[in-house]
Amino acid sequence: MQARVISSSSSSGGGGGGGACATTYEHGAHLTGWKASFDGDKDAVDVIFTSGSAIFKPPKAIRGGIPVCWPQFANYGPLELQHGFARNCAWKVTDEKEGSIEYTLTYDDIDDQQKAMVPGPFTLKIRHVVVDGTRMRTYMSVTNESEKEFNLDNDQEFQKTRTTDHSTIRR
Repeated sequence: MQARVISSSSSSGGGGGGGACATTYEHGAHLTGWKASFDGDKDAVDVIFTSGSAIFKPPKAIRGGIPVCWPQFANYGPLELQHGFARNCAWKVTDEKEGSIEYTLTYDDIDDQQKAMVPGPFTLKIRHVVVDGTRMRTYMSVTNESEKEFNLDNDQEFQKTRTTDHSTIRR
């Protein structure tokens, strides 16, 4: 597995010192590290990282950092597979520019066993952005490419604790 390192030109000024960057992998669209520079420090410090004993061997999910847990988190949903399957998939890089990388996973990219876990075609996108020396953001979007509604939280206890339903995806 090859790491992709992203950094912003503004990471050397404005919000902090130089060296701010994030490390990502196509496997799981996983962000495994983020280094930030605070208070004008010359050297970036690890803010998000993985253990030295983390295993980087597909199809196993990478432990640590920021995983993509989709179509459910933990066991809050209908699947027996904890955290869903997205973190175990090979994603495609669909946009890469200074300070930003976007990964995409579609219905066509997953195997038949994974297809059985969702109601129909979808497009899932993750964008990791190094804003400057002290800020990093991750965005996630899901597009339902099917005529069917996705309801991703069938767990009754979980539904009772929610004030809005952000996990039902309509076309």
